[in-house]
Order: sequence, then C-alpha cells, then structure tokens
Amino acid sequence: MLVLTFIASAVANRVANRVLLVPMAGHTLLLSLATSTAQLTAYLLLLAWRAWKQLAISDMCQFVAAHWKLLLLVGTCEGAFYPLVFAAAAKLPGGLVQVLNQSVVPYTVAFSVFLLGRRYTPVQLVGVATVLLGVLVAVGLPAGSLWSHKVVMHDVLQCAGAYALLALAVTLKDRIFRNERETATTAVEEPQILLVSAVGAAVQLLVQLVAFPLAFPGHVHPDVLREGLDELMGRKLSSVPWIAFTYWVCNIIFSVSALRLVRRASASTVVLANVAALPLSALVFCCPLPLLKPQQFRWTFAMSLLLVAGGNLLYGRSSPKPSRTK
Repeated sequence: MLVLTFIASAVANRVANRVLLVPMAGHTLLLSLATSTAQLTAYLLLLAWRAWKQLAISDMCQFVAAHWKLLLLVGTCEGAFYPLVFAAAAKLPGGLVQVLNQSVVPYTVAFSVFLLGRRYTPVQLVGVATVLLGVLVAVGLPAGSLWSHKVVMHDVLQCAGAYALLALAVTLKDRIFRNERETATTAVEEPQILLVSAVGAAVQLLVQLVAFPLAFPGHVHPDVLREGLDELMGRKLSSVPWIAFTYWVCNIIFSVSALRLVRRASASTVVLANVAALPLSALVFCCPLPLLKPQQFRWTFAMSLLLVAGGNLLYGRSSPKPSRTK
C-alpha cells in the first residue's frame, strides 16, 4: 500500500507541478516560497497531531539537538533545490524534466559512497551507468539535440544540478535515520520522520527568504511579487489556486511516503517504485493536459525511458553492500 501511495503521489506531484509552472513561469521564486510555507505548515500540523501521543516535547528537542548540523544541511540543500529546479523546469519539456529527475540515482550512489561508506555491486554500478546513459539520450547527447530549439543546455545543467542537491538532502536524511537507529533503543517512529521534514522545511524557507533575494534581486521587486501573488491567487486564471493546492498536497504525501519507504524498506524498494512512476509521469505529458499542449511522442525518448527503467531495475535488484567500518 505504501509503495502504491508513493507511485500515485509521485505521478500526481510531477504532473501538477509542470502544469502549475505554466502560469507561474515568471514567478518561480515566489512559487518556491509558497511551496516551502505550505510544506512547513502541513508538517507542523501533522507533527502536532501525532507527537502529543507518541513523542514528548523533550524528546523532540533532544532529537533536533542530536542532529542539528545534518538537519541544517538538509534544509539548505532543499532550500536551494526548489528555486533552481522550478526556474529550469519552467523552460523545459515536461517529459525531459522527468528523465532528468533520474540523475538523482547516480548522484545518490556517489553521495552514499562518500558520506555513508556504502559499497555497490558491479551489477548495481552497471545499472547506474545505464540510467545515466538514458538521461543523456533524453537530452540528445551525443547525437545532436533531441528537443531542437526547446532545450537550452544551461537549463538542462541547472535542472540536473538541482537534483544533485535533492540527492544530497535524501542521503543526509538517510544518515540521520541511521544515526538514530545506532544510538536509540527504539525504532525510528513516525513523529521523528515528520520532525525531520518540519525542521528541514523551516530551514528551507529561511534560505529562500534570505539567500535567494540577494542572489536574484529582480525576483523580489514589489511589482513582480504583486503580479506573482495575483497569478497564484487566481485573479488572472481562476484554476491556478486549485492546481497549486493539488500540487502541494501531492508533494507532501510524496515526501512523507518517500521518507517512510527509506525508513521501513530498503533503498532498492524506493528505486523499484520509482521505475513504475517514471514512465507513467513522463508519458502523461504526451496527453492533453490543462494549460499544456501534448508533448510529441518520440521513439528516442521512449528508448531513454527504457534505458532509465532498465538501469533502475539493475540498480535495485540487490541491496548495497554493508558500509565500511570507519
């Protein structure tokens, strides 16, 4: 049931995000701030609802105090991820963004090796290389540009770089749960998952409020913010608030279900669930969607999906070797 929830929320999250980026293409920083605010509010409400029965306030404070450095890094990575990926994804075809999302796999493997001391089998490394090849085929490398004038390589690199930040955040969360399992006498509980999400969302919002206005001052001009708020509130297009609400709900369900899979199952389970979500979410963009024209189906694109899915299956067929003793 958890795997099905992950797959359904992944597909809905990606489609709703791409549709929302059409009217909000010029206001991606504002959309990032609104998304972070929605996430923080939802996590705090869920945490308050679950924590009063299962986890005392003192236990929460101890958990944060024990992992504050990692939580700070998680929030910083996610705080940079959303503005960067929104800005790039708004300029790229939806199907291509879904394949670029799979660059998370080689990034996660690299970070797991260096930060967690994990070792991978030769078969898994072949799977990672196949995923990377599928991503390159989707972009149109090395055989010319697959997407013609629609793709600017700067946007592709920015999108792929943003997913490196997401992969680092996921690896750091894995580290937090591993540390907790090694030091705690009880298993990692649901409130602790929500606490990681809530603290990460708080830092994420702070990073976007402080750092990105300094890096992109044009995005915080009063006129730009006012125009973006008008768009988000549906004063120009009445369906936008409902699309945004759908995206935020799906995003939160997807994030929590992904963390629950990391906690309860293995990384290979998450990868295998993602194999099912990828072609579904990518091929949806070949169908008519609100605010979006159908993406032209290309056999080269289908080949890239097969390569990515096959690579994920190879990667997820066995668990990583135990971490090296440090």
